[in-house]
Amino acid sequence: MKPEFLTADPASHEALRESVSAVVEALERVAALPGPRSPLDRDAIEALDPCPPEGVPMAQVLDELRPVLDGGIRVSDPGYVAHLHPPALIAAAAGELAVAVTNQSQDAFDASPAGTYAEDRLVRWLARLHGLGEKGSGVMTMGGTGSNLLGLALARDRAGEHVRRDGLPDDARTWRFVASDSSHDSVRRSAALLGLGMDAVAEVETDAPDTSHVDILPGRIYRMEHAAKRLR
Repeated sequence: MKPEFLTADPASHEALRESVSAVVEALERVAALPGPRSPLDRDAIEALDPCPPEGVPMAQVLDELRPVLDGGIRVSDPGYVAHLHPPALIAAAAGELAVAVTNQSQDAFDASPAGTYAEDRLVRWLARLHGLGEKGSGVMTMGGTGSNLLGLALARDRAGEHVRRDGLPDDARTWRFVASDSSHDSVRRSAALLGLGMDAVAEVETDAPDTSHVDILPGRIYRMEHAAKRLR
């Protein structure tokens, strides 16, 4: 029986190499397909059983998943326009492999001492690049949506006293997040998740070059506050 975890056992190292080799071979076939997109075979996908009663070798898993791999978007094709996800760097893929097999948890220093230190150094380096100085810091998020939610949560907590402990105060209906009218829809969804409602986002109009007209902001917030009063 092949090892299932990466340990000091050389057999586990060979099992990892075999699995990686099987994945690379499958991806080589996908990369050679023409065009950025191939039609999905719905029948083949619906026939897949993702929860078989017994485990099977990685090569067989990848062969059974061939319709999914072949039917995906090929982000490295010249005809693909990277709307959301660009081609993956080989270095990034190798890094993901290292992260996956070591499976560190950076929620606390004792769960990932070296990883926590490396993340802190990376965040501080990025902070300096953005002009925040030597004391600049932050946290890593999964993407722009998570960043928007975290940023608005911090603003909400600072706007009131003990919001995290006691919840929103009575005057929370008058609180406003200011954003351009071209901001991502996650800003309004974040406002809803934070208990303030999507209408708490005061949108500022922008012109063709995406310049915000902040001079109209006081009037915009004034109208929103009066609308909120009529609803109470």
